[in-house]
Amino acid sequence: MKKWIPYLMILLAVAGTIAYMTYNKPHADAASERPEYSISPLGLVREFLDNEADANEKYLGKLVQVQGVIRTVVLNPNSATVTLETGDPMTSVLCEFETPAGLEALKSGQKVSIQGFCSGMLGGDMMTDVILNRCAL
Repeated sequence: MKKWIPYLMILLAVAGTIAYMTYNKPHADAASERPEYSISPLGLVREFLDNEADANEKYLGKLVQVQGVIRTVVLNPNSATVTLETGDPMTSVLCEFETPAGLEALKSGQKVSIQGFCSGMLGGDMMTDVILNRCAL
């Protein structure tokens, strides 16, 4: 009857090791990796508006590079958000940075290339935004 206890202990040790390694896995860094997709802000928004399910499957969690013109820059003490123009005042691409360091010189109307991990579309009745997280210039 007690023959199964060693097997249980081994199973728990393996499961614990896997859980520990998964939890402590380093996050991918947008600045040091090559993007999987490079697209204009308008093209990215259009793909989500045309078919959100397909766009989610294609872009969600992937590193995406967008090149466009800055609409707004919001610098906070611990983060920053850069909004890119799409040509439509009701849509945009929101690029969220984990730190405002190095973004102080960015201005509205400036052309920029940003890459970040796509977290999908945030839409409502009036505005539609595609969100990129953990962004880098």
